[in-house]
Amino acid sequence: MASITVKNIPDDLYEKLREAATLNHRSVNSEIIVCLERVLAPYRLKGWV
Repeated sequence: MASITVKNIPDDLYEKLREAATLNHRSVNSEIIVCLERVLAPYRLKGWV
């Protein structure tokens, strides 16, 4: 499985991400994966990616 590093995340965006992770009982890493899947999965289903 691949791994990535995301740099220079604005503090307010990271705080929203952290809050979402807490509300959803996930780690910040898992929350990022869910966010990416929500954005990219619809395109994959249509064959765009």
